[in-house]
Parts: sequence; C-alpha cells; structure tokens
Amino acid sequence: MKNIAQDSIWYTKYMAKKVLNYRIIVEQEKKGKSRVFVAYCPALGISDEGTTVDEAVMWLEKAIKLNLEVLRDLGEDIPESDEKEFVILNKKFTFNTTASVPHA
Repeated sequence: MKNIAQDSIWYTKYMAKKVLNYRIIVEQEKKGKSRVFVAYCPALGISDEGTTVDEAVMWLEKAIKLNLEVLRDLGEDIPESDEKEFVILNKKFTFNTTASVPHA
C-alpha cells in the first residue's frame, strides 16, 4: 500500500520548475509629505512599494510569486519572460532657461 504523504513529498521535491525573468522598474514617488519607492513589473501589470528600493523589490517579488501561483492554479497562461536585459538611467542636464535674443 502506498504512503500518500511520501508520494506528496516526492512530487513536491521533483516538480518541474521554470525560470522566468521579468523586468522590474523602481521609481521614487511622493506619498503625502514623505517619499516611497514603487517597484513595477510591466509584464504582469503589478506593483508594490517600500521605504527603500530593496524593500519595494522584496514586496514586489512576493506579489509576483503569488500572482504566478494564482495564474497556475487557475490554469491561466503565464506571461512570457522578458528576454532582454535593460538598463534605465537618470541623467541630470543643465541648460540656460533664459532665451538669448539676437541683437539687430
């Protein structure tokens, strides 16, 4: 006679796993009088926030895992991975705000 608990442990241990790579964008935003960091995953359309970049990403990672588990359990399609790596930078630019008028 088979032991169901042992079968469950074996199944959980040897389940197929898939590695997915999703782009995460983090931006700082005002929230009342303070600032928060908002992490956003465009492929899944979900976001979360934190007081630091690391915290925002941690909360978003938990939300992504939960979202993928729900989609799997409902038999829905899992959105494709973002295959390309991206780098997004902020660059400050200084320019004269006073227009120079040519002399006649």
